[in-house]
Amino acid sequence: MHWSPAGGVSDMVLGQLAAWRACGFDVVFVTNAAPPPQDWDKAGQDTVLRVARDNVGRDFGAWRDALAIVLRDRPSPRELLLANDSVLGPIRPIAPVIAALRAGGDGLFGLTENRGGGPHLQSYALLARGGAAVKDVAAHLATCQPSRSKWRLVQKGEIGLARHMLARGHRVAALFGYDRITGALRPEDLLPLGPRFAEPDAVDRYPLNPTHHLWRVLIERFGFPFLKTELVRRNPGRLPGVDAWPVLVDDPTRRLVDEHLGAI
Repeated sequence: MHWSPAGGVSDMVLGQLAAWRACGFDVVFVTNAAPPPQDWDKAGQDTVLRVARDNVGRDFGAWRDALAIVLRDRPSPRELLLANDSVLGPIRPIAPVIAALRAGGDGLFGLTENRGGGPHLQSYALLARGGAAVKDVAAHLATCQPSRSKWRLVQKGEIGLARHMLARGHRVAALFGYDRITGALRPEDLLPLGPRFAEPDAVDRYPLNPTHHLWRVLIERFGFPFLKTELVRRNPGRLPGVDAWPVLVDDPTRRLVDEHLGAI
């Protein structure tokens, strides 16, 4: 799923399409913007289908509409990847990450989880595996209704999807799960987050967003392949050290990220 205010599709986003294709996916490019003709053509190079729609319903609305089109011709896919361009990169290889997700068998898998509002997989990259799991994800997407409220969409989309899949008996898990990440933390990792995180079990009592609060731990110790765009552009939590992100990225990728950020 793509969106940018001017409609452009950056070289970084085109690189994401190519990376997903290299992992064996038939890529469907769905945009909530109006790309210029040259960018629309470029997006077709690594995709089997392109869908342009109004900016309604954010990513879950886009996935709902695109998947409805796909399932007319391919009614029983064994895998379904839902991804959006709210992340920068990849800054580390994606292939090992996808291989690890696929090794989990059937179910719904994500890269990270957030426990705010209830445990759920973060939706910038979700992989459903197995016919039954794909069918139930599609059924949930079909119920998603447009809303002007981002939080309502998170509740119905991200949080609702995890609950929907668990209620139907599917395995729901994150590769870089919350307990796995927080279990690897050192005292110095929590110091910048404030004095309350010096308390025992603070990470359980005060749930963190791993892609924001623990972004550097994810990249340096776990090979996490992305940076969240919102973190780099806005840093809403005013976290210290975020402006040091370029030191973790090679020069070619940093140039792609800088060009992308300049366009949005």
